[in-house]
Amino acid sequence: MHKIIAQEIMDLLHRSFPEAGIAVSGSVAAGTYQPDSDIDLLFVRREYQHPWCIHFAYKGYDISLFSFHLDTLRKEKDQMTGHYFAMPISYIYHARIAYDPLCLIEDLKEEVDYILRKRRILRNELADQRRKDLHNLLHTPATSLWEQKMLSDRMIDAIVSVFFLSRHADKLISKKETGEIFSLMEQENKELADILNKCLPWNQNSYLILKNHGNNIEKCLSTPE
Repeated sequence: MHKIIAQEIMDLLHRSFPEAGIAVSGSVAAGTYQPDSDIDLLFVRREYQHPWCIHFAYKGYDISLFSFHLDTLRKEKDQMTGHYFAMPISYIYHARIAYDPLCLIEDLKEEVDYILRKRRILRNELADQRRKDLHNLLHTPATSLWEQKMLSDRMIDAIVSVFFLSRHADKLISKKETGEIFSLMEQENKELADILNKCLPWNQNSYLILKNHGNNIEKCLSTPE
């Protein structure tokens, strides 16, 4: 029924916006949806210069309608290339096109392919840059709880990104699979996983745990021989 509802909405959108690129993505596109899964749709028009998302219900199903623009991908491609998860990448990559008369979604897919190729080629350089970011963050003081929270989030993000780029740069992480990278860490770097497990979810001790284990963290994430 999910596929029928998705097609019905895409047909309605196409009748109103015949020039738009329209596709289904997420679990419905992958065929892994469950009875309570929402339906993710991609809706692209040249007039929409900024990304947006609308959530609504249709015939008892939760619908998420996303829009991205090629210029946004191009402006943020460096950040997306060096990060373990960038939602537009997986969303666009897995999208199954229903309508795309102006090749708007095809252009997005080509840009995503470029980002993924660059990630594979520059994986070591990207990981080294995130190691430097992490080192600087570990040596940045914070006084207020707010500063500690922000620094902790950035440190954890850098830790996971270095681990991902060093070992699994070829893997495309979807929204649903973001927790999978932590499962991989449990299997491949138990010491690092144990440190992060003490910090997540964030609490008042997270910042101190990361700072106190800074040397061990950097050692765990050192360039493999």
